Amino acid sequence: MKKELTLVYILLLVVVLNTGCAPKVNSITPSTDPEPGTLSTEGDVSDNNLGYSFKYTDGWMVNIMNDGFGDANIKKVVFFQKRETDIGRSEVFIDLEFMVKSIPDLEALKLELKEQLQGSGIPVLSEDVIKVNDLIGYDLLGGIPGWKLRQVVFFAGGITYIFKYSSQEEFYILYEDTFEEIVNSFYLQ
Repeated sequence: MKKELTLVYILLLVVVLNTGCAPKVNSITPSTDPEPGTLSTEGDVSDNNLGYSFKYTDGWMVNIMNDGFGDANIKKVVFFQKRETDIGRSEVFIDLEFMVKSIPDLEALKLELKEQLQGSGIPVLSEDVIKVNDLIGYDLLGGIPGWKLRQVVFFAGGITYIFKYSSQEEFYILYEDTFEEIVNSFYLQ
């Protein structure tokens, strides 16, 4: 129970840093979302109202938030987290986040993401345009020695679908294929 509370606090911190306001965790989980907790099977995350679907893998903790973000443009956030132990026997978290956000302009979002990185002292390492299931997306990688953050954004009809993946570099590399699989399974309904 103590470890679960620690996980919730860490997830809330991630949202606070991304939105600037403490969110209220809502336990509403539509039938197509995985149940909160550790995932024991692979499956799909989809939302007919927001029009998306993607696959997830087993062994990750999941938490879903549908409201209380402090930013009316954010519609939903799905957090995935995995715990590992590094060489020094410290617990390390690998974070994967999916956010649905209303935003009228993809270029404004690109600028916002870059400014967030640079404002945190994290340089942009690469930017690219990607294509997944006939969707054009934006791929942004930032990092410092020992830590990486990658953000992949798809935009359609004033809605952005944002995948974020971050961890210490050794674990980032270890789970990069998992992130790629999740992003490559994304499609709009």
